[in-house]
Amino acid sequence: MAVYSTTARSTLFMGGEDCPKNLDFSDKSKKQNYHFDVLGLGYSKHTTDEFFQYMNYFLHLIQTDANAANAIAAIASAIMAALALFISTVSVFVSVRALKIQRHHNVLSVCPLPEVTVADYENSLRVKIRNNGSGPLLIKEMEVTNGNESHSRIIEWMPILPGGRYWNDYSQRIENRSILPGDNIVLIELTEGEGETDFATCRDLCRKALSPLIISVTFTDVYQTKFQPYVKSLDWFGRHVNDT
Repeated sequence: MAVYSTTARSTLFMGGEDCPKNLDFSDKSKKQNYHFDVLGLGYSKHTTDEFFQYMNYFLHLIQTDANAANAIAAIASAIMAALALFISTVSVFVSVRALKIQRHHNVLSVCPLPEVTVADYENSLRVKIRNNGSGPLLIKEMEVTNGNESHSRIIEWMPILPGGRYWNDYSQRIENRSILPGDNIVLIELTEGEGETDFATCRDLCRKALSPLIISVTFTDVYQTKFQPYVKSLDWFGRHVNDT
């Protein structure tokens, strides 16, 4: 068995003096195994003389036939070009996918979450819209309906209070207004004043007017994302209506 070093192997492949010529493989008993170290990494491999003979023929063809060398070079160039195109296509796909994921993350990081909250106490009534999300709430439209008619403000549904009593707070149209995260807009508020004697009458009239109403809020975020409208019934105010 012949042992070839890295240098000897190179000489063998290039058809140098150390390369065996015109080997006869008709007699299998004459076959020899060559043992060599691949890249000096300690990995050993056995191969037959045919491998070296094929390599010698291939290298001899490249060295002696210009047309064959050009053809092989053209094929190699085409393969490299196709590989480069494939890698570029994959890179574009990965980039587009990463941009979509990043945009989705950005939208979620500034997503608004509207909530209409109600307060119904013996000495106070209140309805407000609050933003519980992580980004600004942009109100596009608010509709307040009883199933037959609709208005854009709750105050338009309220009765005239006895004795010319004023509302503590209420909002006009809130379309195109924004609410920061954790902030709110009071839609209507009625709170008993110190020494007030006729507050119960005003409170019960408001409860009766509020109980059949439904609020629908159309909203978006800073990316103009389309969300389903937020809907809230004010029937909570009707639980004491039959008691009055």
